Amino acid sequence: MSSYYLSMMTHPLVSMLVASGCWNRRKDYYWKLKITNDIRDRGDHTYFVIMFLDILKGQMKDMLDTEKEYA
Repeated sequence: MSSYYLSMMTHPLVSMLVASGCWNRRKDYYWKLKITNDIRDRGDHTYFVIMFLDILKGQMKDMLDTEKEYA
C-alpha cells in the first residue's frame, strides 16, 4: 500500500526505491512490523514509521549520490 501511495503522491521512482529498500532491509522491516503488531504496543506505529522513513531517506541519498557520480 505504501508503494502505491508514494507512486500516486510523488514520482513513481520513489515508490520503487522504497520497495527496493524494504526488500534489502526485509529482516529489519519484518521485525519492526512484528513489534508494531504486538498487542503490548497497543497499535503504536512509531518504530515502523521511523524505520520506513529511514529507508526512504537512505534510498534517496543513494540515488542522489549515484546521480552526482555520473554527472
